[in-house]
Amino acid sequence: MEKTELESWRGIYTALIAIGRHRPWDRFREKDPFVFQAQDRPEPFFFSFLSDSAGQCGIACYDTMEAYVRARARLRRRGQKDEPSFFLQDAVVCLWGNESELSAENLALLEELQLKPQGDNAWLHCQWFREGFWPIPVQGEETLSWLRTALENLLMMVRTVIEKGLDPKFELGNMLMRRWDARTQQYITFAAKNDIPQKPEYPELVVYQNEFTKEMRETAGSGSTYALDWSYLPVRLQDEETEVIPRLLLAVDRDSGEVLRSDLFSPMSLKYSDVLDLMAELFREKGRPSGLLVSDRELEACLAGFARECGIPLKYQSVVPQIEDARRRTVTIDQKPQETPETVPTEA
Repeated sequence: MEKTELESWRGIYTALIAIGRHRPWDRFREKDPFVFQAQDRPEPFFFSFLSDSAGQCGIACYDTMEAYVRARARLRRRGQKDEPSFFLQDAVVCLWGNESELSAENLALLEELQLKPQGDNAWLHCQWFREGFWPIPVQGEETLSWLRTALENLLMMVRTVIEKGLDPKFELGNMLMRRWDARTQQYITFAAKNDIPQKPEYPELVVYQNEFTKEMRETAGSGSTYALDWSYLPVRLQDEETEVIPRLLLAVDRDSGEVLRSDLFSPMSLKYSDVLDLMAELFREKGRPSGLLVSDRELEACLAGFARECGIPLKYQSVVPQIEDARRRTVTIDQKPQETPETVPTEA
């Protein structure tokens, strides 16, 4: 390992060990927002202290607000779908676990850092999570550099609360903020009103009028409403040399409950245009529906322009019983992501 990378790791583990001594997961909730705005970076870092969703103690570090908002929204809905919600986030996740949960690479890193954890839940390891992909080891000098800076400042935030007595009053809708103060020429930590969006924004896919959408506008509706949803399956598959978490797209006739389409996508190759092509195939095969019902906001953004150009009303509904029943009947695989030396347990 390069000397600069080793020094970054040393700083990362030093900060994590110091944070762990304060046991912040016993004091703070996962939804309590910690935000660090570095002086030389336009996008803040966001942190969440993990307990319930990870099944063990840890810290999730997000390098964009979008990643943080999407992760929190998905974890809030984790009982709604049988999805491995904890794995569907873009973050560096640092966990306190047991020796058996660490990869050979992580164990070698601890040895190189001359760290010798003792006891249960004392073995620190960091994984890089990406939505739709199985976690991989954290790597890259740039990533290690920002992670070290972020965690060192998170430590200062934790100390400000626990050692100096600052009460962020999270229960009143605040967040804990740390940023550079030009007047004092130093970083300051303070409570601020939480203005982080609660719901992620998905840009609508732009669709222009074409021969197919024109044909659909001129075709009478069948009277049926097609219910649509997609969800990640609680399994992992190999796609070339990458382990992925596949996504299932379901189309169901809301009235009859008939499963019209069941298509599996890998995040390696998923494109919104593929979804539109499948909808076009469905409409040609089963007829133009009189309405579309979607139970996923991202899928709604993908299909809104297409439906509008086809002249088909589209409505969002958070839970569609016919979709839930179809998912139970279609997804017969009951395997959940298994614990391996390279990863962490599924959510509790």
